[in-house]
Amino acid sequence: MDLPGLWALLTATIMTFGPDIEQVPKSGYLSLRRAKQFAMIQPSTVTRVDVGLILRDVEPAGRLETAARFNALFTHRVRLSRPAEVDTELRDWLHLAYGRAG
Repeated sequence: MDLPGLWALLTATIMTFGPDIEQVPKSGYLSLRRAKQFAMIQPSTVTRVDVGLILRDVEPAGRLETAARFNALFTHRVRLSRPAEVDTELRDWLHLAYGRAG
């Protein structure tokens, strides 16, 4: 799967959370908002998409890494390069961020 396919899979997954998600294109990334922003999707290289999440009080661990050197608006980042990485673990993190933004 190419980068556009990975992007499409990721956005389709996120949009299943509810009809109140607003996709707001920004310079270089896509902001995902509910009552407030909860995530972003950014094409970082020709083979990788980065997902920024706002998950205050969640310790970075494994592939849920700190976003301190990535983007100050987000607390965590997940790097994706394969469709298999859009899995239950990532969906749970995204859904948690979505729930906290409402």
